Amino acid sequence: MFYSMKLNNYIFNIFFAVLIIMLNVQSLWCDEYKVKIIAKVNGSPITSFDIEERLNIFLYEAQLEKNDANKNKFFKEVLDSLIEEELTIQEAVKISSSIYNRAELQAQKLIESNFGPGDENIENNLKSYGVSIQHIKKFFTADILLASIIKNRHEREFDSVEEKVQKKIKSLNLSLKENHYKLSELKISPNTKIDPNETLKLVNEIIQEINKGANFNSLAKQFSSAKSKINNGKLGWIKETSITKDILKIIQETQVGQITQPIKIDESYVIYRLEGKLIDGKRDKREDVLELIKLTHPVNSVDETEILKIKEKIIKDLEKVTNCDDLKSLHLSYGNENNVEEARKEILNLSNNIRREVMFLSDNQFTQPILSNDGYVVLMVCKRYLPQIKFPSEEKLKQEIENELFVELSERYISRLRRSSYIEIIN
Repeated sequence: MFYSMKLNNYIFNIFFAVLIIMLNVQSLWCDEYKVKIIAKVNGSPITSFDIEERLNIFLYEAQLEKNDANKNKFFKEVLDSLIEEELTIQEAVKISSSIYNRAELQAQKLIESNFGPGDENIENNLKSYGVSIQHIKKFFTADILLASIIKNRHEREFDSVEEKVQKKIKSLNLSLKENHYKLSELKISPNTKIDPNETLKLVNEIIQEINKGANFNSLAKQFSSAKSKINNGKLGWIKETSITKDILKIIQETQVGQITQPIKIDESYVIYRLEGKLIDGKRDKREDVLELIKLTHPVNSVDETEILKIKEKIIKDLEKVTNCDDLKSLHLSYGNENNVEEARKEILNLSNNIRREVMFLSDNQFTQPILSNDGYVVLMVCKRYLPQIKFPSEEKLKQEIENELFVELSERYISRLRRSSYIEIIN
């Protein structure tokens, strides 16, 4: 098996060398085909293509613009994730090549369920991410391998999860007459990947992106060093009396949907996002869920008079609209081939622009026509309601505790692999 693996690696290295030569020849004709080796992990290359595709995934999930500034800003973190992925795969292959093959099959099933069904749907859905099926398969495969390795190595620790679940259930059996806050967290700590002098700089960059509309929970999943990162930073409903006084004061001064200033705890910085509050039995209207639809009227003219006429026509047509079905029909009457876009979101999770337009709308109320890149759009609230406070089920709690344990153990495991590996950063 050892010689077989060496032979496979040798063949792979020859193939990769030929590929590099071909790409470099092509680059004489077109810059788009240039590829660079950015790093090597025990001799295995991570290329600029790998970086580009992983950045595309990260920026898409974080709802960040795909521009050079953001790509440069998050380059190092994405490279680190690719290094860890390569270390995991190499370690799994050392254990057994069949483990990798089984993980690949599971990864293919995940791709089918997340981006399918069918090859055509998979291809189209991956295009929106700007990522190839080969890259996403390796991404899923590495995750599956790491989960398998950690659970096998630490079976005893996972067996103790049930006891922790029961303790958690007892602590949650509290009266909702007590004050609670719904929180998410993002913790940045100096470690082998983040220099202590760079910690605050990274925190400020993350805050800057959140204020621009980036998804807090996606950023927490990528950057947070807290155990909650596996749950996208979500802490859920926390009893007021379990929060320290200094942090509670900061949270009380924060509006629902907003983030706190970074709080320094030892050498780390923590940012909290307030997602709900229950004070003296009352909730905040920013927690309301809106079921929205969007009418679109194409604008194919640049003439201001023509554009104004379109707006006046829409306003007149809206006089006959009394419910969401009416707006759906009106949308199709404007020559749109597809039905209206629909969404269900909490007000606190809407972008600032949309929030301003719909914040005070009730059921079956709509905005005035808004000129956008798609033409004129009208947003309508089909239903507005306050979601019930739900504490996690026993099964959900078990999953959360297992996830937190997995984060702790996998970070230790990856750190050990890093120390025993040769990692070369080239570009």
